[in-house]
Amino acid sequence: MASTGNTGYEDMNHIYGTLYLGCFEATQDRQGLRERGIRGILTVMDEPLAPKEKYNEITYHYIEADDYTDQDLLTCFEATQDRQGLRERGIRGILTVMDEPLAPKEKYNEITYHYIEADDYTDQDLLTRFVDAYDIIGSYTRAKTGVLVHCAAGISRSATIVISYLMRELRMTFAATMTLVRTGRPIISPNEGFQRQLSLYEWMGCRLDANDRRFRQYLLKMFVPSDCRQLSQYFERLLYVENSTANLQLGLKYVCKECGQKLFHEIHVLKNANADQIAGNHVCGRVFIEPQRWMSELLQSNHSTQVVTIKCQKCAQPVASFVPQLQTNQCNCKHHANLNRLKIQMLDNKYAKSQSNQ
Repeated sequence: MASTGNTGYEDMNHIYGTLYLGCFEATQDRQGLRERGIRGILTVMDEPLAPKEKYNEITYHYIEADDYTDQDLLTCFEATQDRQGLRERGIRGILTVMDEPLAPKEKYNEITYHYIEADDYTDQDLLTRFVDAYDIIGSYTRAKTGVLVHCAAGISRSATIVISYLMRELRMTFAATMTLVRTGRPIISPNEGFQRQLSLYEWMGCRLDANDRRFRQYLLKMFVPSDCRQLSQYFERLLYVENSTANLQLGLKYVCKECGQKLFHEIHVLKNANADQIAGNHVCGRVFIEPQRWMSELLQSNHSTQVVTIKCQKCAQPVASFVPQLQTNQCNCKHHANLNRLKIQMLDNKYAKSQSNQ
């Protein structure tokens, strides 16, 4: 096919490094491709480019996909009530990402409904829901049927979910994916908290990894910010991710020195993920850990202003201390610099390494 000259220029946008995003017309602008040094084209459409639409000097790749960035996929609440529009677009599933599900009177019999509870707050956890959302959306896209993801305005919560889906499905960075989605819905703007979650998701390879220290510290920040009122949710979300993490590495087991009861594993110890890169060699020697399910004292600490003693559940010997409410331990050593959830400190000479990790 002959070059289309400069007609594709406005349809070929620079994203990052040597990555460009464009529409079909951009693939036919041979001169524009040469000037930008384009040597590969990835087509994400319902069918690949035809042989007559290709150039010999370009390597072509293909991912079969419908128009994920169309507003059919990402929109606001009002779109869920447009029955005719849903039918015309082949929508068979609706995923609601709001603080409450759609009411029965707002639903249609021919649609399957899904729900992720979420407010549009910076401290709202959506990260641990990305896998569920991926499975829900993927079940429709693989079946070639339409799925609509919505929140109240189609700007922050639903945009975050759609971006997380496309990051994994298309193996793209967060920044590139948000640019892609904005081509279909320019008004999207995930709040700052959701953007940090998407960045962490990218860091983990678009998977949830309970072995990752950054992720475990994220959960503490989300669910145990200053007290233990959300402790049950913390344990529920952590268990969900640990159960879905391949090759969970608990590490060494530590037990009560008095009776041998298991207290925690190495994975529960709070320390910087990049401790080796922090200047200075000072290590304070103190051991701070994540909350453990057996620590019944934590549930009673919300109304206390005093340091709470945590006892071994078997022999009742003190093994740790917990600082309540808005208090927290501060430490600038190599292990703990920049960590702000140092609330549970193990007591010296009250625990020991186990001879067995069982």
